Amino acid sequence: MKIPKERLAQIDASAPTFGYNIKRVSLSAKSRRMSRDIKRQIEEHHQGAFIVFEEAVRFIVAFEDFQFSRKNISPEATPFRFMLARVRADLISIRSLLLAGQESSALAIARVFMEDIELTMATAVDTEFAIAFMDTDDPDKFWSTRIAYGKIYPCVERFLHLGGQKQSISAAYIKQHRTMKSFLSRHVHPSFSSAFNLVAPAALEAPGMFAFRPAAWFGENSGRLCLYIAEETQAFSATCINAFIKPNPPPALAGYEPSKSLAKFMRPAHNLQTLLQKYSSRMHSTYGRKSKAWEEEADLESET
Repeated sequence: MKIPKERLAQIDASAPTFGYNIKRVSLSAKSRRMSRDIKRQIEEHHQGAFIVFEEAVRFIVAFEDFQFSRKNISPEATPFRFMLARVRADLISIRSLLLAGQESSALAIARVFMEDIELTMATAVDTEFAIAFMDTDDPDKFWSTRIAYGKIYPCVERFLHLGGQKQSISAAYIKQHRTMKSFLSRHVHPSFSSAFNLVAPAALEAPGMFAFRPAAWFGENSGRLCLYIAEETQAFSATCINAFIKPNPPPALAGYEPSKSLAKFMRPAHNLQTLLQKYSSRMHSTYGRKSKAWEEEADLESET
C-alpha cells in the first residue's frame, strides 16, 4: 500500500492550527542535525570507547560471514551460526542507535545482546544443548528450564575454559556479566530513574552538570556500553580462536583452515585485543568499573 504525497499534504493542511503558522517537522533534517552533533560528541569525548566498540562489531560481522561461508558444516554447528547472526543484528542496531544519540534505546537492546551472547557461547561448547535448543517445540519451556535465572552460566563457564581461561578469570567474567545485565535491565523495565536519566543525562565533559532534554546524546552510559561490548566480544573472540587451534574442538569451532574469510575476522580480533590491552585501563577510569554507577551496581549485586 502507498499513500500519495498529495493526500498526505491535504490531511496535514486540514489539521487544526488555531491560527498559528506552524511548519511541519522535518524528521530527515532533524536526524541529520542529531547525527552531526553525536559525531562531534564522540570525537571530542568518547572516541576511544567508540573505536573499540566498532572493532567489536567488525569482528562479529566478519565472523558471521566466515561461519556461513563454510562448507559441509555439521548440523550441531547450525545453532551457533544462527545465534551469531542474532548477535550481529543486535550490534548493528546498537551502533545505529548510538550514532542517532538514542542512548536509552541502545541500552535496552544491549540487554538482549547479553542473552544472545550467552546462548551463542552455550551452543558453541555444548552439543547436546545446541541440538535441544534447535529441536525444541516449546521455546518458552526451554528458556525457563535451561537458560533463565542463571541456568545458562555453567555453559558460559565451560566456553571460557575451552579457551584456556582459569577458574578465577571465568568467575570474574561471569560476575561482571551479571552486574552489567542488572544495570541494563533498568533500561528495559520502566522506572523513574531511567526516565530521569533520559531527560537529564550527566554531562561527562562537565562533571556535576546535566544536559536537559537533549534530542540526541552520547554520554557516560554510551561510553560504558561501548567499552563493555568491546570487552565482552574480545573474550568471545579470544575463546573461539584459542579453541579452533586446539585438538578436538566442538563441532561449531572445528575444521577451520586458513582462508580469506578467516583472515577477515582475525584482523579485527587482533585490533580489538591490542587496543584493549593498551587503553582499557584508561577507559575504565572514565566509563567502567571505577565509575560511581558501577560501584553502586556491584554493591546491589553483593546484597542479593
